[in-house]
Amino acid sequence: MPSLFSSARVSEFCASDPACGSERQYAPISSADASFGSVLNHYLNVGQAAGHSPNPFFDEAWYRMTYPDVATAIAEGHVESGFDQYCRNGFSRLSPHWLFDEAGYRARYSDLSEEALAAQGPANGYAHYLRNGDREGRTGSLFFDPALYREQLPEAADASGPRKGLFVTFLRLLGETPERRTTLYFDPDWYRASYPAVAAAIAAGEYRSALHHYLANPTPGAFDPLPVFSEVAYRAAYPDIAEAVAAGNFRCGYQHFLKNGVNELRAAGPQLDLQWYVANNATVGADLAAGRARDAFTHFLSVGLPAGLRGAPLPAPATQQDTAALPDQAEVLYRARGSAVLPVRAVVRPSGIGEGQLAASAFDSWVKATDRQIAVAPMIEVFKKLQDITSPVGFALEHRDDRPVGVAPTFRL
Repeated sequence: MPSLFSSARVSEFCASDPACGSERQYAPISSADASFGSVLNHYLNVGQAAGHSPNPFFDEAWYRMTYPDVATAIAEGHVESGFDQYCRNGFSRLSPHWLFDEAGYRARYSDLSEEALAAQGPANGYAHYLRNGDREGRTGSLFFDPALYREQLPEAADASGPRKGLFVTFLRLLGETPERRTTLYFDPDWYRASYPAVAAAIAAGEYRSALHHYLANPTPGAFDPLPVFSEVAYRAAYPDIAEAVAAGNFRCGYQHFLKNGVNELRAAGPQLDLQWYVANNATVGADLAAGRARDAFTHFLSVGLPAGLRGAPLPAPATQQDTAALPDQAEVLYRARGSAVLPVRAVVRPSGIGEGQLAASAFDSWVKATDRQIAVAPMIEVFKKLQDITSPVGFALEHRDDRPVGVAPTFRL
């Protein structure tokens, strides 16, 4: 397969850092033998067919999952791996790693047009990022903020980070605990605590970190990245987005929200309605106009939330009912419903909670034995609920000729 490594442009992506992951990915290779040639030879003869990633900068499993057409091409024998396809033609438009967005990177920086890249020499945005952009403090993903990440690095790693690039530093330290936060848009500690199964999968080595799981798991709609964003609520509130996600136009609702929803001031969930947030907090509009935040969502996470600003209106207070009147209302309801379905003579008398519960149980048995179960069943639920929130309510059966002919509610007076 000479075409995979013969082109000069491919050198940007080949296994150029044997010390960064070769021993982890290819167990048969010892540290002493982890030269470029040995890693390359092992990848071509063993690793590629096994679906291994060729280096830390390209994630083979994620690439195949994200681009099903590539997986199909591999299965049909048109290419030998995702990395093969990427080096042949995918590099011009596809993203190679779950923490780099090729299209987003080019769009974010005006000096990375097709003409500019051609003049500078890099094959694509990712090559520019690895060669220059990372060291310059640029970001290749909304989920990687170099400044935020650098703040959390130990001194030694922080000192080498700018020289090697903070993205490269992130890859080298990936899997260390505690997990360092890389962005305002994802909270790894909250994520692990909210999804114990994810924490277990990370501990078992199925994923390298909480962020890796969130960006690379096959069911993204089942997980929320932050407590203020609800995947279920967002798609329920905006059926058009739910349809777009189902059609494969977006990986999940959160991807749409970060790309479009924040600028459209959509509601992220019950805790955050961006339109309400901007309209009801005078400082937000001024801060956004002055460029102090990328958008209203970023402002809420970086300024509003720490300052205690509300992100959405308070829920409407529950209607207060006159609990003293509930027994009378229940009796009226019981009489109205009961008279239509069975001979009932209501009796109101003192009743202890134990007696009421026994009577309710007896009524349950009678309901199961009668062909009027469908009509009567709703009444038992009404009275059981009343028993929980007011004075004890029970039922007393009336018998005539040794058979039940009616049921009467009993209230504690």
